Amino acid sequence: MSTKQVRARPRSLKGKDALLEWCKQQTDGYKDVNVCDLTSSWRDGLAFCALLHRFSPELLEFDELSKEDAMKNNELAFKVAEERLKVPAILDANDVVTMKSIDELSVMTYVSMLFKRMNKRSSSAPTSPAVTSPTGTGQTRRTLFDVLRDENNFSELCEKRKNRHSSGEMSPLSKTAPTQTKIEELQQENHA
Repeated sequence: MSTKQVRARPRSLKGKDALLEWCKQQTDGYKDVNVCDLTSSWRDGLAFCALLHRFSPELLEFDELSKEDAMKNNELAFKVAEERLKVPAILDANDVVTMKSIDELSVMTYVSMLFKRMNKRSSSAPTSPAVTSPTGTGQTRRTLFDVLRDENNFSELCEKRKNRHSSGEMSPLSKTAPTQTKIEELQQENHA
């Protein structure tokens, strides 16, 4: 038996799991930030601030933030995201801090909006592991970011194609399937 270990192929993450993994990776290495879910991990506002800081450090001074000042952290994150990134503040800082249970769907929606905005400006987003990650794992972050972007682009492509079909611009039955065409060409060659 070989001494080499066979590594399991990583499974593709989708939807909520992919978003959560992206958040974990983007906030990794930030003091007092431990994203393990899309609810209570966001209560003190540091995770929101860490995402913004990771994307563009000049947006806020992360090192000056305190875990104990949750209201200020959330207000800052929502204000900066709205004013500088044009992401509407669909969450209320007071609700995030005071509600017994934070609405997971609301956090997912807001973080998805941040992701999309950051994705649109990804050419200005850092890609170097040394810049991207204080722990030196930036390559993984960039790969997941690309996967999520590609998944979004695929969805848009499918929607455009569906619209072209429904508008009559493209008929799904207008062309013979490539396999059928090859068979017909071979049959004609054999009969000739």
